[in-house]
Amino acid sequence: TCGVLFALLIRPIWLLLGLLVVAERFAVSTLELRLPRRRLKHRVLLIGGSGASPALVGLGPTSQAVGVIKVDELPEDIEGMEHWLRGGVDTLLVSADVPPEHFGRLTDFALTHGCRLLCAPRASELDGLDAKRVWLGGNPYSELTSPSLRASQLFVKRVVDIFGGGLLLCVFAPLLAILALAVKLDSPGPVFFRQRRAAYRGGFFELLKLRSMRADAETVLRADPEMYARYLENDFKLPENEDPRITPLGRTLRKTSLDELPQLINVVRGDMSLVGPRPGVEPELEMYRGRIPTVLSMKPGITGPWQISGRSNIGFPERAQMDLDYVRNWSLLRDGWILLLTLPAVVLRRGAH
Repeated sequence: TCGVLFALLIRPIWLLLGLLVVAERFAVSTLELRLPRRRLKHRVLLIGGSGASPALVGLGPTSQAVGVIKVDELPEDIEGMEHWLRGGVDTLLVSADVPPEHFGRLTDFALTHGCRLLCAPRASELDGLDAKRVWLGGNPYSELTSPSLRASQLFVKRVVDIFGGGLLLCVFAPLLAILALAVKLDSPGPVFFRQRRAAYRGGFFELLKLRSMRADAETVLRADPEMYARYLENDFKLPENEDPRITPLGRTLRKTSLDELPQLINVVRGDMSLVGPRPGVEPELEMYRGRIPTVLSMKPGITGPWQISGRSNIGFPERAQMDLDYVRNWSLLRDGWILLLTLPAVVLRRGAH
């Protein structure tokens, strides 16, 4: 009976989604026909050697060349490329003679900022990206995109997050209130620890945790150069027995993972998902070089493959590979399996520091 009722309820939703997709495609096709041709042109910036200029001509009448950047003129960081967008550039065409170390940085920039990324076929082999063959002006190119879920998959995942996160938040609300009071009584400072973490499709959000450290933890860390160096070498963590910032109650909260409970608020708000890649701090993004668009193509999760496999016992590059594998092989069944394995991982305290 429940199955029949569920089927009756879900069919109108799928029908509505289908109609919206058809309407969107019709609207786009109509605009393409009615708008002046010159306004539909892609503004292309070519990245490559001195012999790359003729390739712009081969893109056809729908593209307009706005400039050429030689390899030796490339900035050393992504931020240095920001000025490219001021000219209305929406496409980067990367020639085959760009070295791999520059190619990874270019893909990070293009895909994180929503630019179309085209390249010569032999330059498209980059771990974590999907390559699609396209023909422009009679010439073959590879269009690189980061893996992403279909609209229907995003819809299902968000519904699970809202109902699952909301239900868990209601269940754990009394415990969360007790723990919040305990944190307040244990040491001076706010109840919640707030930290900028990398968000879906770029940008940042404020991740919530129960505070497990002293209120001046960041000041204490940076005041000791030797301790800060160990922190960086240890994947942005300190060994538990060497970290003077953790409060007595905080050690218990961390070992039991109870400090993570406020992240259910992030899930309900839409910042996070119940299951997803680990939400990285800003400096950690440098360690995902060449994979930033892939990792950020899905919302970060409270739990994920890293959390059920050992957490703090696993560092880079293994952690990055786990996140990459999760994004590329996502399924709702796999999310359910990870959620089931999270409970024993928490109870057994595997890698909880």
